Amino acid sequence: MAGLGGIATGALCYGMVLIAWWVGSLLLPPIVLPSPAAVGAAIDELVRGNRFLADVGLTFMRTIMGVATSAAAALAVIFLARYVGWFRRFYLDALYPLSRALPTVSVGLFGLAWFGLGSPAVAFVVFITVLPVYLTNLWEAQKVADASVLEMGRAISRKQYRLVSKVLLPLLVPPLFSATKFAFSVGFKLSLVGEILAASDGMGYSLLHAMQEYKTSHVLAWIVILIGMVSALDWAVFDRLERVILRRWAFDD
Repeated sequence: MAGLGGIATGALCYGMVLIAWWVGSLLLPPIVLPSPAAVGAAIDELVRGNRFLADVGLTFMRTIMGVATSAAAALAVIFLARYVGWFRRFYLDALYPLSRALPTVSVGLFGLAWFGLGSPAVAFVVFITVLPVYLTNLWEAQKVADASVLEMGRAISRKQYRLVSKVLLPLLVPPLFSATKFAFSVGFKLSLVGEILAASDGMGYSLLHAMQEYKTSHVLAWIVILIGMVSALDWAVFDRLERVILRRWAFDD
């Protein structure tokens, strides 16, 4: 019954949004706010188009490239900062503040200058922008592994690699998972920005093309498609991984 109540509440909320959208479309010109029906027709047109699967696939691939390289780089940085004193000072005083301060548009322009139009430039935008998410989550998580926790680990084994694999890595799995979940939701949006600035294909480029032709219904159609992709990824991948992997890691010996 609780599940049915949640579904009913969700349907009511979405219904209220659609009604407000429909009323707004009656009060404003179509170029400002097209109706839900017009956006639905635009979605149908895009899905039936020859470039739809290619554009969606490119944006998805670029997001994965950026998020995966960012996660790998953050893990390497965090382990270096934990075990190498001079690098820890460099990380805390320079690298971490700099990574948070970089604006996305500037990163996109640098990516365009360094890599040219295409996937590497877009993935670079995602990589740089979500890197602080991983650095923050993983750094704060490893701080939990204080001297008392490590001392208990040393009671089991004196080998450093076993302390890392049995103590430190389990502590990093939950924040790594939550950071990845957030990074993907942000990464898709960043991919659109990167494709607008530094690509000639993908969802962002198609969105820019629709804006240039004043096809507001197509712009909103791409936005709705992106929202659907992120929601589907959360439900089909991350929610299931959270139930299967994280709980298994937490309770298995």
